[in-house]
Amino acid sequence: MRNRSCVYYRYGSFSLRLKTTFRNRRVLAIARPDGKLIPDLREPGAAVPPWLTDCFQPVRQRSAFERTTPLETDYTGYEALTQRGRGGVYKARDVSSVPVKLCVIKEGRRNGETDWLGHDGFFRIKREAQVLRSTRTAAVPRVIRTFRANGCYYVVTERIAGKSLQDALASRQRMSTRRILEYCAQMARIVADIHAAGWAWRDCKPENFLVGKNHRLRALDFEGACRLDETDPPWGASPGYIPPKFSSNCGSPEAMDLYALGTSMMQLIAKSESPTKLGTAFRREMKKRHLPLRLIKAIQSLRSPSPERRPSARATQAIISLVAA
Repeated sequence: MRNRSCVYYRYGSFSLRLKTTFRNRRVLAIARPDGKLIPDLREPGAAVPPWLTDCFQPVRQRSAFERTTPLETDYTGYEALTQRGRGGVYKARDVSSVPVKLCVIKEGRRNGETDWLGHDGFFRIKREAQVLRSTRTAAVPRVIRTFRANGCYYVVTERIAGKSLQDALASRQRMSTRRILEYCAQMARIVADIHAAGWAWRDCKPENFLVGKNHRLRALDFEGACRLDETDPPWGASPGYIPPKFSSNCGSPEAMDLYALGTSMMQLIAKSESPTKLGTAFRREMKKRHLPLRLIKAIQSLRSPSPERRPSARATQAIISLVAA
């Protein structure tokens, strides 16, 4: 038995034909590396010759650590926020930091739920991490780290406290005109910053804007983002935030973001949970709040049937900020 092992094994002769003379007796023999036969001593402490190399090499101690991943060593207290075929989103405690902090871990699985281009969760979470790192704006979650484990791709981000604008709409809470304009200006600024970094969000909607401390908005969920010059159709686009007669050639990814931005603003002003049939409620609230015609036209232009006529997010931000001043 090897020291500190629970496995027994022996080395010896299993052929009666191998024999040698030992103390004037014919005994079973084993062959040394040079071919010379020596007695096969089957007694404690002598069964394994000193010249024999152990064919069962012990596993290196650090191999156990090599098999572990940050999922087991750096994070604990997992709580699933969402679970889909392409991966899950979890709230966890980052025990590798001092003090321990809450974080969010997004998982991208291989060969799970895929889009029509064959992109799986692994691809999309990896791209989301790239988007978050390259936008360089405080309005998106800060990436703490990325890693691969168990065939999946993981991105760990800061946990952002707050509730979504969609929840605020559902709660029917009263909002002042000034607060609404501040939110609209922030939404336009966030989309403009994303575009300035060379990306299209493709999932702009009230549900993905979180209201944090001091009513600051933060943007979430960039799995479907793409480069501004890409032409692949959006994956999982939310109904109501894309043009009604959507087709693959209805506009650039930037133009699609602008349409979704206009819809989100109209929703907020109209106090509507649904992104559809906003016209009447939007005009009523604009008139009730005495908002200028210039602002009405700017927001409505974001939803123009012609993508070329939609003003940029930065230009829209400037108009809203001017009205709110």
